[in-house]
Amino acid sequence: MMSITISSCDVVVSPDEVVAGAEVTLAGKIVCTPAQALDGVALLIRDHQGDEVTKIPVDAFDGEENATAHVSVRAPEAPGNYTWSAQLVAEAGITNEIRPPHEAVRFEIAVAAHALRLMVWDVPSAVETEQRFTVKIGLKCCSGCDMSGRRIAILDQAGNEAGTKILSGAFWPGSDGLQFAELDLSAPDNEDLFHWHAFAPPEGDDDLHQEAKAAFGVRAVAPANCTVRIEAVDKDTDGPLPNMNVVMHPYRARTDANGIAEIKVAQGAYSVFVSGQGYYPVQRDLDVIDDLVSRAPLEAEPPPSKDW
Repeated sequence: MMSITISSCDVVVSPDEVVAGAEVTLAGKIVCTPAQALDGVALLIRDHQGDEVTKIPVDAFDGEENATAHVSVRAPEAPGNYTWSAQLVAEAGITNEIRPPHEAVRFEIAVAAHALRLMVWDVPSAVETEQRFTVKIGLKCCSGCDMSGRRIAILDQAGNEAGTKILSGAFWPGSDGLQFAELDLSAPDNEDLFHWHAFAPPEGDDDLHQEAKAAFGVRAVAPANCTVRIEAVDKDTDGPLPNMNVVMHPYRARTDANGIAEIKVAQGAYSVFVSGQGYYPVQRDLDVIDDLVSRAPLEAEPPPSKDW
């Protein structure tokens, strides 16, 4: 029987930080004297409570260092830093004796809370002061947890709660686990661009999920008292151009099947931009003091050349 002295024993944890309840990969590296293959030896892994998790057999020797297989185990279900242990143990029937008996080595597993993705969309480009408007809010857990019952609050620029919603469990169509709701809000009472954000705070004793925030802008404008009708047409054929983008900052619209976009705006001076696929954009300045109609002739872009 040959006596073997263990010079070093290390456990490699991958990734460095794992999400609570996800899989983490463990692998061991062992150096012994004299250098030789540790046939019939394994690493016994115990968790932070001392319970056996797995045995990882030594299965490779490069002439200097022994290495174990890579084994995936499940990380703890709660966030935190956990100290686990690994100890070399011999399987029955081996002819080598490890002296002195190998003591357990400690290694750390860093466990992170589940990340949340919070989204806000369908925010109007402009809302009239003190008027009601609606936005969509959505929340998704990176680990696929059900977010039903989770509260989402909307905070205004001063940090005051402007609205709140409890997710009912409805999923946004076509999404991969994004639960959503609509939220009715009131616009600020003075004109400006305001920086608001949505906030999904921690719920009670739920430390499994991180908090989440998402910023968005609310532009409050004077009440609209004029209607601007933009007629987008092909410059050569005079035919209507549907689905063109019309921007009268901060107002936006698209032309309908007849090439027409009607935008309610407050009186004032505007630069109007009309653009769309296959056409050069056009721009025109308008001084809006009453309802008006403006034609926007767009020139078609030439087709791509087939020549190199």
